Amino acid sequence: MRKKRAILKRIYRVHFLGIELILSFIAIAAILISINQFFSFEDFQGSLDTIRSGLYGTLAAISGAMLGFVITGLSILLTTNSTVQMEKLKKSKHYITVFKIFFSTSKYLGILLILSLVSLVFDKDVSPILILSFMTLWAVIIVTFRLLRCIWVLEKIVILQVPKK
Repeated sequence: MRKKRAILKRIYRVHFLGIELILSFIAIAAILISINQFFSFEDFQGSLDTIRSGLYGTLAAISGAMLGFVITGLSILLTTNSTVQMEKLKKSKHYITVFKIFFSTSKYLGILLILSLVSLVFDKDVSPILILSFMTLWAVIIVTFRLLRCIWVLEKIVILQVPKK
């Protein structure tokens, strides 16, 4: 059992971005199945009535702001002072992974921003577009995974930068 857990942990460490993407698809599938089983899609769409434009506008604003946060985090990474620990990181294979995380987060924030704006324009109470609602919900899920990963990376970088006593 421990061996299987160690293997799974190693696989996750290598492929965490892909696994988190798969988890986001599983989460949206579970939400779709739950709505279909326990409610109805009409109920779901009805719950969005009167709040659609505010919701999509807020999501667009937040995703735009978070995109700025991620870009700022990336620039902080590029301009950090050189310490022994940072130099070790820069020479390691994980340094590229840090940038992959930030670029992936930027990409999905951009997708959320675009989906929010498209939904704001086309998904109206009088003619709701169910697929746009769920695509936007999926984007919120994957962006949440990616932002948590960026925060984790920044925390690790700060730990490297803080001198140990």
